[in-house]
Amino acid sequence: LVMIDELGRSTTAVEGMAICRAVCDELMDSAATVFLTTHYLALPPALSVHPNCARVVLSATQSEETTAQQRYKATSGAQAEPLYGIRLAERMGLPEDIIRTARAVAAE
Repeated sequence: LVMIDELGRSTTAVEGMAICRAVCDELMDSAATVFLTTHYLALPPALSVHPNCARVVLSATQSEETTAQQRYKATSGAQAEPLYGIRLAERMGLPEDIIRTARAVAAE
């Protein structure tokens, strides 16, 4: 049993993704059962080439009163819910011009 939480943290995005992908590829060829959490959105599709790899996401909900609430309900498949970082920044009171720029950059 191998459990990995955010492998590649504190690296550049490219290096972190590369390290995480290389480790995961190696583990997928072993007999290990692996649980991995990641913020690298390109990693799960890249690992889907492995027949023994299943993608699971935790659901979250959002409302006007709260930014995000984790429900800890695991579902199979791709992440269907939106990312909450910009909404959280908005709720923290960052200036509207920063929020507007962040939304534009994220949409690119």
